[in-house]
Amino acid sequence: MAFYSLAPLTKQRVMQLKHSMEKNLNALGVLGRIYLAPDEGIGGINCQMSVPLARMDQVKNYFKSLESDFGKIEYTQGMEDTARPSFEKLRILTKKNVKLYCHQTIY
Repeated sequence: MAFYSLAPLTKQRVMQLKHSMEKNLNALGVLGRIYLAPDEGIGGINCQMSVPLARMDQVKNYFKSLESDFGKIEYTQGMEDTARPSFEKLRILTKKNVKLYCHQTIY
């Protein structure tokens, strides 16, 4: 599952989101990479995630609760049943510009 949203986030909000996402998404078994950037550069979020099918709705609801930060999210979903996930762990990174890391699709 992947998405991105350009959004004016303060440095403080980026750090709050980072800690919240680490806690909540790890609890849901999400693996992948999430990039967050403050509005000092090109602010927003970019996600590429492997989500257990049984937790897909919970993950979407979690991000729906963040609409005030990111707006309505349009997901790119690719269903692939694999014995080994595409990612080894969840990494949430802060960057200067989110646009440099944006990809609309995940393969």
